[in-house]
Amino acid sequence: MLDAFPNLQPRYDLSKKSTYLHVNLLHVLKIPECVFEMDHLTRLDFGTNEMRSLSPAIGQLQNLEQLWLNHNPLTTLPPELHLCKKLRVLDVRSTKMVALPLELGRLEEWHEIDVTDTPLMEDLKDIYSDPWDTPKLIAHLDLLDKRVTLRAALFEKACAGVYLEIADDPVHRDRISLLVDAVAAAFPEPSEMKNCVRHCDRLLPMDPSSEFPKAAAQRIRSKYITLRRDNDKKRLSAELELKMRALYYDVIDPTRVEHYIKAIYQDPRKLEERPEDAFGDEAPLELEDIQFLIRYASQLLPGTPGEITGHGVRSAVWALQQELVDARESCVRAVCAALKALYADAEPPLVLELGRATCKLFERDRFATKKELGELKKLSADASALFPAEFSVARPKKVRGKFKEREKAEAAGAQG
Repeated sequence: MLDAFPNLQPRYDLSKKSTYLHVNLLHVLKIPECVFEMDHLTRLDFGTNEMRSLSPAIGQLQNLEQLWLNHNPLTTLPPELHLCKKLRVLDVRSTKMVALPLELGRLEEWHEIDVTDTPLMEDLKDIYSDPWDTPKLIAHLDLLDKRVTLRAALFEKACAGVYLEIADDPVHRDRISLLVDAVAAAFPEPSEMKNCVRHCDRLLPMDPSSEFPKAAAQRIRSKYITLRRDNDKKRLSAELELKMRALYYDVIDPTRVEHYIKAIYQDPRKLEERPEDAFGDEAPLELEDIQFLIRYASQLLPGTPGEITGHGVRSAVWALQQELVDARESCVRAVCAALKALYADAEPPLVLELGRATCKLFERDRFATKKELGELKKLSADASALFPAEFSVARPKKVRGKFKEREKAEAAGAQG
């Protein structure tokens, strides 16, 4: 094989010692096949030649760390390139590259990918402007690769499962494919799409042509969200049980815990026979409300387990949530009042906007926490020191940063 490229023989021999092979400015149309047998290579440079394609055999170079193909009329690269597990540098600048193999996102230790001065740059303009953006580019490729892989997995599982009896029919197969495409678009996050694949037999319609793919996909997503939230609520019921056992460890009847949780979870609106402790159009606790209940269980659950009722606990949840909403609003208004006094010459609506935007940066949760309320009280008390004298230069993020700096200084002083 070396005889076919006798002018390159000296370079081949030198590469055995240096592990580098440089073949530039020789109008090479393709990398010789013998190069792909040189598994000692760590750097391969065929820049400034006439290559229009790269052989899939490139994946055989298991020790390759750097690949330089710049200034060639290349348009694409083979997906087998990701088999070069040690690849860290890829230079395809000044080529006709229109796409990169999505599989490159599977390699984690990239130092640099250079695609400057290529048609691909236009498609990547939102995430890539120069080689410094290599991490963003790899994350983008990794996301697309996972989505393509999961789309294929969903199609295969659907054909082997719920659509087994019709998957061999070309017409039905095309309809299945259109439905899978719509579902993949409705689940852009790989983690959600992965769960969709896992539960596709429960989510996909029995007839793939029963409705338009996009409409079916939206219905599938709604069903998925409902199932996920139901599963999360079941998981949280175990946490709530542990919390109740801890609070009532010496007085609770273990056989009654499930009954208490069921009463708390139940949706009074869906019961045929409404229990005595259900009132009006009372809503059930949603997932976030149950998380809230677990967090504040000692405040929300009654003194003894015998006093537990579904309505009583739900009412306590709503009441405490409203109390925290009101407490947050009271603190925000105090901050705005302080700013009105500080910026008496500014337009009141603009002052209120500044105050609320600044307070928003102190939020940690859906409802006010003790720490948040304490910080907002400090913010209103020290407004003149934390906000600039000129309203025109006041910025919420800068105020928040100054507040944090003061807290750190106070903490350091207290330790000193």
